[in-house]
Amino acid sequence: MTDPADTSYRSFDLADIPLYGRHWIEASAGTGKTHAITELYLRLLLNRSHLTVANILVLTYTTAAAAELRDRIRRRLVDELTRARKEHREDAATRLEAALADYDRAPIGTLHAFCLRQLRDHSLDCRVPVPFTVEPSTAEHDEEIVRRIVRQWLGEVRGRILPVWTLDLADPARLPELVRIASRLGDVRLEPPPEPPRE
Repeated sequence: MTDPADTSYRSFDLADIPLYGRHWIEASAGTGKTHAITELYLRLLLNRSHLTVANILVLTYTTAAAAELRDRIRRRLVDELTRARKEHREDAATRLEAALADYDRAPIGTLHAFCLRQLRDHSLDCRVPVPFTVEPSTAEHDEEIVRRIVRQWLGEVRGRILPVWTLDLADPARLPELVRIASRLGDVRLEPPPEPPRE
């Protein structure tokens, strides 16, 4: 996985990104993330013969975004199946037909739904009492979770200069909160992002 503190980012090339390994992809709202995920999903199905829809995990934050992803991916598979049939690409058509027939098993959903399913499926391994309940989140609980994640992530960068913008892990509106939490960790100096070059 790419080091989030590494600022030598490359441009995202949908057709060229490797279909193996881990990739850190960041994008603002309205930049085509859903399109990119949909196309990567299709590339995985068509180019990695051992993968099925049941093996490709797609997670997002909200139920609405998960529903949109599920719908957009299905529609893209249908469109590509039509194209594969017209172009007589039998292998692609067969893979896409199998994917659509099994699409109800595709794990496309929210992070919290996936975590809940894993806890239920592996409760003994996780040492979670059965049955268990999930309590609504509180501000203190959320802050503690963010604090743990930030501490773990910053474990490698203690004593180094860390650009503030790398702390924006999910939502720009939460940046002040993340900065406040990170500043309590000590031994990390926070800096604002560099000014863009003037023309």
